[in-house]
Amino acid sequence: MAIIYQEIGDRDGEGGSLGNLGSAYRSLGEYQRAIEFHQQSLEIKREIGNRDGERICLNSLGNAYDSLGQHQRAIKLFQQSLGIIREIGNRNAEGNCLNSLGNAHSSFGEYQLAIEFHQLSLEIFREIGERNGEGNSLEGV
Repeated sequence: MAIIYQEIGDRDGEGGSLGNLGSAYRSLGEYQRAIEFHQQSLEIKREIGNRDGERICLNSLGNAYDSLGQHQRAIKLFQQSLGIIREIGNRNAEGNCLNSLGNAHSSFGEYQLAIEFHQLSLEIFREIGERNGEGNSLEGV
């Protein structure tokens, strides 16, 4: 699909397809390949000014690096994503990103920080009435 979007000049569609390929490779455990596709998607999303797409790519890259055990790198990517999320005002995405930060800090052995991020996430999900998110936050605490 990325080639079709490329042929018709749909940069956003192309970036989305590349991100989907990255997600598929991550599911297969091919993290380096996933990173390559997510990085390409990120470049396109930045080029066209799609801030929401950019934060999604940063989260996806963070997840891939976290899966590789590169927790510090993942944390930096999640922090970049969180900045964009707060800029655009997406509370649900903010809660999810805070959970991702909590998980990465936990993997890195920074348990107190992990708890703090999961508690912040829990507060947001309770505020917006997102029960599934509450459950995910409570798993991390």
